[in-house]
Formats: sequence, C-alpha cells, structure tokens
Amino acid sequence: MDYGQGMEQKARQTLAMTPAQLQKLEILAMGNQELMQFLEDEQMENPMLDYETCSAAGEEYVVLGEWFRKNDYAEPDDRAVVNEDMSYQEVPEKEDVSLREYLKSQIRHCPASKEHKKIREREHERELEAVMNRLLEYIDENTGYFTEPKEYLGCIMKCPLETFEEALFIIRGMEPAGIGAFSLSDCLELQLERAGIKDDLLIEIIDNFLGEVALGNINHISRKLKVSTGKVKQCIRMIKSLNPRPAKGFGTDDTVYVIPDIRAVKDKNGWEVTIRNSGTSHIRLNSMYMQMAQNAAEPDIQLYFQEKITRAKNIIRAIEQRENTIRQVIQCVLKYQEGYALGFTRRTQLTMKQVAEELEIHPSTVTRAVKDKYIELPSGVFAVKDLFQASHQAEGEKGEPEQEKMILLINKLIETEDKKKPLSDKNISEKLQSRGITIARRTVAKYRELAGIEKASERKLK
Repeated sequence: MDYGQGMEQKARQTLAMTPAQLQKLEILAMGNQELMQFLEDEQMENPMLDYETCSAAGEEYVVLGEWFRKNDYAEPDDRAVVNEDMSYQEVPEKEDVSLREYLKSQIRHCPASKEHKKIREREHERELEAVMNRLLEYIDENTGYFTEPKEYLGCIMKCPLETFEEALFIIRGMEPAGIGAFSLSDCLELQLERAGIKDDLLIEIIDNFLGEVALGNINHISRKLKVSTGKVKQCIRMIKSLNPRPAKGFGTDDTVYVIPDIRAVKDKNGWEVTIRNSGTSHIRLNSMYMQMAQNAAEPDIQLYFQEKITRAKNIIRAIEQRENTIRQVIQCVLKYQEGYALGFTRRTQLTMKQVAEELEIHPSTVTRAVKDKYIELPSGVFAVKDLFQASHQAEGEKGEPEQEKMILLINKLIETEDKKKPLSDKNISEKLQSRGITIARRTVAKYRELAGIEKASERKLK
C-alpha cells in the first residue's frame, strides 16, 4: 500500500460578502437612534455625505436637549479636554445615594474664590450653610438643575444678597460639574468653565444654536455664523462630550422611556407603516463637495473623492433597503397579528422563519430587521420581536404548563361554568390544582386577559 503524501485539487463554492453587503446588514440591524448616531459620525468623517435630521411639532426631538440625552456622553475621565491642575472629586459608586445627600456632604468642603473667602471669614458661616441647604431643596433630582429662576430664589431665601450669591457660587462649584445650572446651556458652560475651556464660537453655538445642534442642522449653523462646517463639527464633538444631566447616576434607576422606531395605523386600505427618522428623506450627496470632486485635477485627490462618493452612495442605498425591508416585514407580521395589534385577541403562532419564507428572504434578514426596534400599534408600544410567538412557546414560570394549553383549559372551564355564578380566577386556579396542575391566581388572570375573556363580575348574568 502506498502511504506517500500527495496533492489533490478540489473545487468548492463559498459565499464571500463584499464590504458594502456587510454594511447593509449592519445598517439593517440598527435601531433608529443607533442609525442617527452612525449617520452623524459618518457625516463628520465623509464630506460627501450631507445629513440633516428634521422634526415636526410633537416629534421626539422638539424638546431642546433631548439630542444630548439620546447620546452616550463621555464620563469626566474620557472628556476631550481636562485641566490637569483641577482635582475632581469622585462621584460615589453607590447608586442608592441621592443627589441631595451627596451635595450636602460637600457643603463644608467646597472651595471658594478669594473674594468669597473674605466673606466666609466673617461670622456668617452658619447662615451661609443654612441658605445652601435651603437652595439644595430647589435642585431637581433628575437633572441637577435649579427648578426656579435665580431672581425668584434670591427673593425667597430672605438673606443678604452677598450671602445668597456666595451660597450659589459654592453650589455651582460642586461635583459633578454642571450642578446648580439654570438651563441646559448654563449647565454646559459651567462644565467648560470648570475645564478651563474658553472658545467664543463654542459659547455662541451653546447660547444660540442648541436647537439646531439637536436637529443636526450643521450647515445652517455654518451659514449663520459664517464659519466652516469643520469648525462647527469640532464644536459639536466638544458639546457631545459634556454631560447634559449631571444628576444621572444618583438614587434609584431612572425610568427608561421608549421612543418607537415604527408606527403602524390601520385604515380602510390596510396598515400604513411609518418608519420614524429613517434617514432616507434627509441624507444626500453634498453638492458643494461633488462639484469639487468634478473639478479635482490631481489623481490622489480624485481617488480620495471617488472613495468617499462610493461609500456615501452605498450608505444611502443601504438605508433605502433597510426601510423597505423593515416595512415589508412589519406588513407581513401584521397580516397575522392584526387582532393582537388592534387589542382584540391574543398573539397567534408566528415565527421569523415563516415570515422569511413568505417574503422569500433569509431568516437572519428578518432577525436583523426586528432587532432592537419598537413599534407603536393601536394596542400599545411593543418590541417588534414580541410580535412573534413559536408554536409551543411557554410564557409562564418554570414548571408551568405551556401557555396555549393553559388558555384552552381555562376557556373550557369558563364555557361550562354557571353563568349566574361564574368562576373567579381563584376558583379556576383551585379547579386546575385539583387536576394536578399548579397555577397561581395571578397567572390565571394573565392568561384569561390574553385570551380576551372578561372578569367573573362582567360575565355574570343579571
């Protein structure tokens, strides 16, 4: 037998995805907020891409400063510019410490200016401390801002003006930076002052153009201030590194508010599906840089522009395809879950594989289309993935029977009940337990509501 080494050629087909195809899949999986952040970052790196978000009255970006809350701002140690001569007091790690408790702990240790030190040397320390404690009662626990204007606070403190000014000065110098501000712009400027940053353009944007920053209207700011978009983008990077809500991280966990990515409304023609801030209406190629690309003479510059143009076009196509795919998936899902979406019935059995087969796309495409996305329906706001339900999906605790089986059992008991003395949830629980099925009264109530069955008092014949 020949055990010698040899070579053998084999042909095999493999699927290699291009960078553009991979990017399409990544963009499809993005939620709206993630997509907007991606486009804002891309615009700063790619001059060929012109992206501006817009918002009608009532939409989520009308509230000034919401843009900051929707972006993860840097922690103090990660900020772009920090004055090394300044010593920052560490924010406590314990999440159960309230903001007010933390600020009160700093009252006796906050530095004052030389001018204010002279005041503190007088016999007003007790009064000053009392005024500071009263002022802290007017700081919002969620934002760290004063809840009343400075003039009003000065009146109700009923103390000498110099004592009020000194107390205010000390509070506004506390940690975290930005505490004691009277507005969003004041909060940001306090942080810049603490970091020793003096930039007239940056202050001008914070004072007069935060609304445009929140909407991403970089070109508008550039035209109004007659500066390059590059300088405006640098200022926005700095603004985004600041903390718009210094109180974040204190006390109990903040309530998380969900802004739906998709809205679906039923009319006589069917379901109308709208994708909020999808980007397709507000992203385009920058006409000025396109003209520069056409007039470029040097090969290196031509190559640079061509690469940027190709990338920008691929992104625009990927976003268009993302919107089309999401809309198709939602339309298909609502065809099966219409009763649930309208609040009339429970969910029907539906898998992502079923939707993929009907739309003739890969199941992973459906997975990406619903990932991290929320939808507003007539019956409420839901994670899109929750509109799917496997054929034998159990939703109760471990050891409970499957949901489908339980609903059928509950339904049968109710169908055969005495309508003059209908079964309560507790009665149903006891009857099922007598059959060896352990189920709590609250779980019975949950399954009954899912099945759209009324309470015993509403089922009773009069």
